[in-house]
Amino acid sequence: MKKYILLVCAALAVTVYSSIELSDTKSKAAEAPSVKSRIVETASGRLIRITDPRDLKDLVSHSTLIVKGKIIKTENVQEEIQLIEGTPERAAVDAQGGKSTRIRSGTNYTISVSDVIKGQPDNQEITVYISEDEISLRPELKIGDELIFNLAFNKTIGRYTDVHPSAGYLKVNADNKVKPMFDGTNEISSLENESYDEVKRKIRDIK
Repeated sequence: MKKYILLVCAALAVTVYSSIELSDTKSKAAEAPSVKSRIVETASGRLIRITDPRDLKDLVSHSTLIVKGKIIKTENVQEEIQLIEGTPERAAVDAQGGKSTRIRSGTNYTISVSDVIKGQPDNQEITVYISEDEISLRPELKIGDELIFNLAFNKTIGRYTDVHPSAGYLKVNADNKVKPMFDGTNEISSLENESYDEVKRKIRDIK
């Protein structure tokens, strides 16, 4: 009986130790920097995953084009698009014998580029597209606003899109000071009130 009790105690000790070790491992993993992702609900009820940048380098590396520019025109658009084969949306429509197209609604923002920090735009004016059900996730964007835009070209729609709904925009005020729209990392939020030239230098210094 004593032998049995000793064996049980030993087994419990191993179990407790393993749990502590696992807990410690998880704590160490949690301390390591990692990409933060979150699920948000759009205006239409669609859930999308947003991956937040860990730092400025993360933001810059995901941007194929970074420019300073002014919004000179906005246009609400509705376009009929073809549903891509192999997607759940196309499969559902095909199963019901419906049309393989849908109407995409959104806003085109025409940007007059005044300075290029990374990449090379095809024209002095570029178009940034934001879909209607995701526009509420962005900061308010108005004609006349001057910003640093962090963008990537979307071949499917033939226009630029932002790389993040808030970190993708850094407002440039009349005094040429920068105001980030994202405060999820200290490095990006610390750019507030820095001069445009200094922020431009920091972005270009990133390899």
